[in-house]
Amino acid sequence: MNKTNELPPRQELANLPVTVSVELCQKHVPLAKLLEVQPGMVMAFPQRHDGPLSIYIDRSPVGHGHAVDLHDRLGVVVDSVDTAGLK
Repeated sequence: MNKTNELPPRQELANLPVTVSVELCQKHVPLAKLLEVQPGMVMAFPQRHDGPLSIYIDRSPVGHGHAVDLHDRLGVVVDSVDTAGLK
C-alpha cells in the first residue's frame, strides 16, 4: 500500500485470520443462581436443541445455521448470510 488511506489488495485480505464462532443459546441468570452451580448439574435453556444457531465473525453477527453431526464432530449448515454487520 502506498498511501495510508488505501485498502490492501484483495489477496492480502484473503489471508487475514478471523474468528468464526457459533452461539448455541443464551439466557440471563441471576448471579446468585450461578453461585449455586455444581459439577454434574444440568442447566436448561429455552431454545430447542435442534433450533437455529447464530454465526459470528469476530463477534459480529453474519448469519444463521443449524447443527449437524459430522462423525463425532459438530458441523453447521449455513442457512442465511448477512454480512452488513461487518463494518
